[in-house]
Amino acid sequence: HVDVEVVSLGTVFRSPHLLQQHAVGEHLVRMSDERLEQVVLCGREPDFNARDAHASPFQVDFQVTCLEIFCGIAHVEFSNGNYNTVIATLSDVAEEYSGLKSFGNALFLLARSELYVQDTLNAEMHYRLYLDEYGKDPLLKSGAFAGLALIAEGRRNYAESADLFRKASQSAPTNKLIYQYSIYAGRNYLLASEPDMALTILQGLSADNDLDYQVNSEIQELIATARYMKREDEGA
Repeated sequence: HVDVEVVSLGTVFRSPHLLQQHAVGEHLVRMSDERLEQVVLCGREPDFNARDAHASPFQVDFQVTCLEIFCGIAHVEFSNGNYNTVIATLSDVAEEYSGLKSFGNALFLLARSELYVQDTLNAEMHYRLYLDEYGKDPLLKSGAFAGLALIAEGRRNYAESADLFRKASQSAPTNKLIYQYSIYAGRNYLLASEPDMALTILQGLSADNDLDYQVNSEIQELIATARYMKREDEGA
C-alpha cells in the first residue's frame, strides 16, 4: 500500500485508512501516476490558504490535487445519497480551498446537497456565491440559477422563480435543458398571474420543430392556460 499523507486543516489522513474508510480509493486510481506521486511526495507541504498571494505554483498545484481528492469523496457520497456527509466534507475545506478556481465545482455540489436536505438558506448563499465568483461553466451556471429558482418557488415567490428559471434557460448548454427550464419559467409566470410573460417564453419554444411530442404537448397546454388567463383578465 502506498503511504498517502494529505495535510489539510492540520489533520493528517494516512492510507490504508484513507482509502478504506473515506472511499477515496477509486478517485486516486483514476489520477495519473504523476499526480498520485505528487500527493505522496508532497504530503508534508505546510498548510496555506489558496487566496495567499505568496503561494507558490507548487503549493497551488498540491492544493488542487487535495481538492480533487475531497471532491472525489464528496461525489461518491452524493451518488449514495449521503448528502449530510457531502456537506460536512466540503464545509470543512471551504475556507482553505475557496481561492482555487476549481473550487467552484465543490461549491456547486455543496449547494446542491444543502438543497436536497432542505437547508435552503445555506443552499441559496452558496448558489449565489458560485454565480458571483465561479459561474463560468454553462452547465453548472444554469444549474445554480435553477437551484435558486426552486428555492424561490418553495417560498411561493413565483415571479422571482420564473425570472431565475428564465436565466437558467439562457445559460443552459443543451436544448433539453433550455426546454425544461423554459417550461418551468412559463409555469411559474402563470402562478404569478403573468400570462403575457409566460406566452413570450412558451410561444418562442413552440416554433421549434425539434420538440418531441411530450414536450410540445406540455408547452401547448401551458400556452392554452396562459391565453385563457389573459382572456379572463381582459374580461374583468
